[in-house]
Amino acid sequence: MFTPSTVQKAQTFVINRDGADFGDHPHLFGAPQGQAVVCWSTNGRIGVKGVLFADDFREPVEAIVRIRFRRSTGAWTGVTTQRVSGNGGVVAFRPVTVVSPRGQFDRVQIRLQKFQDTALQNDTVQDVGSYVFFR
Repeated sequence: MFTPSTVQKAQTFVINRDGADFGDHPHLFGAPQGQAVVCWSTNGRIGVKGVLFADDFREPVEAIVRIRFRRSTGAWTGVTTQRVSGNGGVVAFRPVTVVSPRGQFDRVQIRLQKFQDTALQNDTVQDVGSYVFFR
């Protein structure tokens, strides 16, 4: 993502929610034990690195992470979406690395969602967490 000499600041975090988590390995007892990281580059860019987990032990679930960056001018980039589906029982995971385009950025928004297909016709994606990190 970035080299140590180009990282201005790093922020670590874990999002542990019912059925959808974002952090890093290992994933034990329904929660990531490792932390994801937001890296702020000296050239103005931002990088996010972590692992997306789908961890409903009873039912199939899809975990979704949506990441977008805000330019110093106030304009937001488009959303980058990553997904992983679990069949219940075994934790499914997907490594995620997203880097902002070139330019000057001052914020990153990380939105975690889950989708569970049920017998009902009105299944919807549920927001389970939204976090904004500032430079």
